[in-house]
Amino acid sequence: MDDEPLSSQKPASAGGASLPEGSTIEVLEDSSERLVLFIPAGPKRGWELGCFGVIWITIVSVITAVFVSGMNKPGGPDRTVILFLVPFWLVGLGMLYFALRMRHTRTLILVEATRAVLQQTFLGRTKTREAALSPGEPATLVESYRQNDVPIDSVCLRGEPRPLKFATPLEPAEKNWIVDRINTFLRITPTDDPGNPLAGPMPGYLLPDKCPACGGELPAADGDLRETTCPFCNEVVKAELKLVQTGPSDTQAAVGDFPADRIAVVDQTPDRLEFTMRVFESGAMRRGAATVFVVLALFWNSFVGVFVWATIFGARFNAGSLIMLVFLLPFVAVGVALAGVALFVLAGRLKVQLDRDSLRASWGIGPLRYTKSFATEAITRVTVENSPMAARSQRPRTADADTKTAIVWAGDKWIPVTMLQGVNDCRHVAELVRRQLADMGFRVEDRRTPVVMTTTIDDEDLDDEDEDEDESIDQSPDN
Repeated sequence: MDDEPLSSQKPASAGGASLPEGSTIEVLEDSSERLVLFIPAGPKRGWELGCFGVIWITIVSVITAVFVSGMNKPGGPDRTVILFLVPFWLVGLGMLYFALRMRHTRTLILVEATRAVLQQTFLGRTKTREAALSPGEPATLVESYRQNDVPIDSVCLRGEPRPLKFATPLEPAEKNWIVDRINTFLRITPTDDPGNPLAGPMPGYLLPDKCPACGGELPAADGDLRETTCPFCNEVVKAELKLVQTGPSDTQAAVGDFPADRIAVVDQTPDRLEFTMRVFESGAMRRGAATVFVVLALFWNSFVGVFVWATIFGARFNAGSLIMLVFLLPFVAVGVALAGVALFVLAGRLKVQLDRDSLRASWGIGPLRYTKSFATEAITRVTVENSPMAARSQRPRTADADTKTAIVWAGDKWIPVTMLQGVNDCRHVAELVRRQLADMGFRVEDRRTPVVMTTTIDDEDLDDEDEDEDESIDQSPDN
């Protein structure tokens, strides 16, 4: 295996592996040293995305033809209007490209105890990527894109310099099989067990049990309803956004030494702790994400700039030009925001300060920072779990398992104290904060407990219960 490239290996039989029915995945090697899986190209994969891309391109082509034919006529559209259609062409061509990749890509994944190698061959071209696996980090399912508002997952192995993601076009059962097979090989038990009652909070919409207008009992919600009608007073009752327990807290201990090269401890005394970290721990991810936002900002601002220039200098400035500028202001703001995000991704940092009075976390670049804080005495928990801001759907399986974050809780209020770090780094930070709180005399939990629904009991109800209890004692045969 070490003497020849992965692509030259002949796919072998699964060797008795329990694969999902109809799956074409093959196990090339499964030993104590390594696991090698082969995923052949599939003619049925990506056809839905491809069909949608063809329909998209057809519609955009008709619109483009109409604009082009009208340019040569008196009073026809200006040539700059064509720039407006460029993003739609890029989206359509992108869908066709990814559909072809899903259909014609052959994938080999090699997993060892400390590293993973992903080799993908598309139309005769082979691309190989390697990652040093993060200690204790399991293989997970992460959301790759959405199709008709349905999340499509890919298998993810987190590591340096960046995660390895693959198997997006496979069936869900096949992806689950790959995740379980890799985790079994790595001897890692993921903490994302939906049946674990010690769950972290995720935002979700919940309907109340009683009508706020008349107090009548509302019918039980069937599915994910955002509103219902009271059967007694016909009042329309809307659901409220609340924290819902969906993902378990991570309680595993950190592995290895503290990642001082990624998380800088600026000050640590018995009464004070301060540390900082980059928004993206991976330099490759940082540069890649910043490049994407820079390209988007340049394209967007160039496109909007054409209209701003034409409005100001294209003709005599009048009241209509002023109205047009006001209309363009939101689009200019979007362009400025894209440039700001690119700068934040490239150079932004998170700074956390903890003392006996308060916990403060601030995000930004230099003096431009956003800060959240609450009193230290109000802190109740320091957990490692999925960020509440990462919840995009209420699915039984936690697909955003790679969004683990170290979070400090004060009741239902929370502040993240890590950014896009690996789960092992998050565990280190959580343990650091817990030790600092313990040294300052504050005791906190390491997990979220289940939400307990309580019913308010009036004093009159308590008096009635006491009277009923007294009557039952008086009527007891023993008395």
